[in-house]
Amino acid sequence: MADRKKLVALTGAGISAESGIPTFAGRYSGQYNVKEVTSVDGWNRNPEMVLRFYNERREQLAHVEPNAAHRILAELENEFDVTVITQNVDNLHERAGSTKVIHLHGELTKVRSSRHPEMIFDIGYRPIQWGEQAPDRSQLRPHIVWFGEPVSMIEAAQATVAAADIFVIVGSGLEIFPAAELVKYARTNASIFLINPNEVKNQGRYMTVIRENATVGMEKLKKILAEIPNESPKDGKMGLYNVIILDQSGSMESIKREAIEGYNETIQTIKAAQRQYADLQNHFVTLVVFNGSAHDTVYDCVACTAATELTEKTYKPDSNTPLYDAMGDTLSRFRHRLAAENNYSVLVTIITDGQENASREYTGKQIHQMVNELKTLGWVFTYIGADHDVEEAARSIGVNNVLCFDKSSIGAKTMFDKEQMCRLHYYSVVAENKQFTDGKYFDDKEESSDIF
Repeated sequence: MADRKKLVALTGAGISAESGIPTFAGRYSGQYNVKEVTSVDGWNRNPEMVLRFYNERREQLAHVEPNAAHRILAELENEFDVTVITQNVDNLHERAGSTKVIHLHGELTKVRSSRHPEMIFDIGYRPIQWGEQAPDRSQLRPHIVWFGEPVSMIEAAQATVAAADIFVIVGSGLEIFPAAELVKYARTNASIFLINPNEVKNQGRYMTVIRENATVGMEKLKKILAEIPNESPKDGKMGLYNVIILDQSGSMESIKREAIEGYNETIQTIKAAQRQYADLQNHFVTLVVFNGSAHDTVYDCVACTAATELTEKTYKPDSNTPLYDAMGDTLSRFRHRLAAENNYSVLVTIITDGQENASREYTGKQIHQMVNELKTLGWVFTYIGADHDVEEAARSIGVNNVLCFDKSSIGAKTMFDKEQMCRLHYYSVVAENKQFTDGKYFDDKEESSDIF
């Protein structure tokens, strides 16, 4: 049985809030000064008040239950090697069934010596009495990491994140340090998800954002994870993934026939490459067409032999140009799909005749970050454009392989001819295990293959 992929989840106050546990941001209805009950100074000034505060929290915890988000994380242990790193001090993850939980900020159902932090005891849900002592005769205190104290579990958390194949952030705004910096320890090829209904700043890494609360977001994540293959192909061949993102905004109407014919010729080129390199490569095709109404996946990661040609019924230019959204959704989904593979190559081809003007979910900065991260994994991106500053548009999203074409019948045909020639050359570079140089994809080269 293959080793299961490692999934690490960082959870914050948002996941527990859905079980009815108020966040510190809520100030507990003004009954307590949050700084006084969450700091070493507050404990030193008024330990009885601090004990009372945590006694109330402990009693409250006894009467709440894990929610669907907690339970889904526990259920994922059936498919993944799951570790939960939580900023919360409740025990809802354990009660939901999670077996590996790292508590960064301590545990509400435990107490410790005021003098020796390593002297820790389970207390359950009962109150700590003023005057109740640890074996070293010091006052028992909550096993909580207060402001002004070191986060002793942070190094274990960093090492855990660094080993993750999938890193999920649930209900955290990435505002509390040092937990907020854990995402920086994730591997470059790790799939990173953020589940939060609100905008989260200072992410530092590209991640797939599911803008929902914890329970709805975890349901969506569960479906996404179900689509990720558990094992890499066993035949030893390289998986060569051709991802084509084709503009079908209204302005493409003038070269609609040429776009259809050019794409269909490209499919034949890919199929011919499959025959040529049958012993070395398995070719797959993903086609996404986009306009202001939607970005539609015509087919997703199908074997090239099953890739059908475009027709006037499947390619209908209309509306605006939300390129960033089409790229963001497609590349994010594809990255997760390939998370379990090691022997693969991805060629992403973007064809558009206009400047981005309609995206709602992704920004150019996010796409630039995503493209740069994927390039470190060996992905190759090409940008083919007309009727706008093509080089600047490509550069703004991190793409260095650029081809401009004249938006006419002859110009479009010339463009597709060159793209197909360069595509064949790329396949030969991959087949020979040579290093591909970014920015050189469209360099003039003679067609050296007798693939046809």
